[in-house]
Amino acid sequence: MIGKDTSTTYIYATPEGEPIGSAQMLGRETVLMFVTTYDDVSLAMTRRLSELQRRRTPRFNALLVALEPAQNAMLVAVYRDSLPERFPVALADQSSLDGGGPFGDMRAVPGLVLLDRDGRLVYRGFGVDAFRRVSELLMASASAR
Repeated sequence: MIGKDTSTTYIYATPEGEPIGSAQMLGRETVLMFVTTYDDVSLAMTRRLSELQRRRTPRFNALLVALEPAQNAMLVAVYRDSLPERFPVALADQSSLDGGGPFGDMRAVPGLVLLDRDGRLVYRGFGVDAFRRVSELLMASASAR
């Protein structure tokens, strides 16, 4: 999956039911962070992602994907509204909740996916170490420009 020549297509829904996905994210590197509303590490990594986004130029897209069932949409909206940054937040689709989906099994949280500007998978990992790796990759690509 990593290093494949084609972009990864994905589409999720915001808590309000609006679609958000790969079509809106092309043109910038994109970090998808898979989180839950009840996990302290997810919240801490979200705050670190916010800091990284503020200090890194050029900017990158960030999308939080809540691994929550659709009936928790209101809870996910409250979670989103409590964040220090206004990240787009979406609910995972049923395939992702079942361990499938466009990025494979992302049910461990926090899970991170980094896509290049063309939507191709650059990195996929989990936890604090994955966040460090995504940060390094983003900073390295910024300095290469």
